[in-house]
Parts: sequence; structure tokens; C-alpha cells
Amino acid sequence: MKLFVGGLRSTTTSDRLAALFAGAPGFLGAQVITDRATGLSRRFGYVEFASDRAAVDAQEQFNGAELDGNRIRIEIAKPRPAERWA
Repeated sequence: MKLFVGGLRSTTTSDRLAALFAGAPGFLGAQVITDRATGLSRRFGYVEFASDRAAVDAQEQFNGAELDGNRIRIEIAKPRPAERWA
């Protein structure tokens, strides 16, 4: 299961995001999303966990935590809608 992490600083890296969650049980990885054209952070990212329970526990533990000077907000990530081909 993935968690959406919002409220990141523009300078927060995937490594910094991963470091915050690294000790959480079931943590698999983290990625800060960047703009394809500019390469700059879009100020949100995703953190992946091995199970739904681990993700919910991490959400409860880290929602509102401070990372690089910003308070982050964490939500269960919504699945991407299937792309339509017209």
C-alpha cells in the first residue's frame, strides 16, 4: 500500500523522505515526485509499505510530523485511474 505525503519543501529529496520512514515496519521505499519538464519537486511524494496495516500505522505515527522544516500531511494514496485511449 502507498501513502501520499504532501507539504514537502521544494528541497526535500527522496532520500530525506525515505530516512523519515526507514525505521517503520514494512517500509519499502519513498519517492518525491518531480516535474517532468523542469525536474523541480512538485512538493509531494509517495511512501510504499509491505502491508495495509503497516501503512495505516505509519500514517498515524507520521501525519503532522516535521520534515525539513515543514509539517507534512499523510493520506492513503488513491489508485491511479486507468488511462483512456481515445
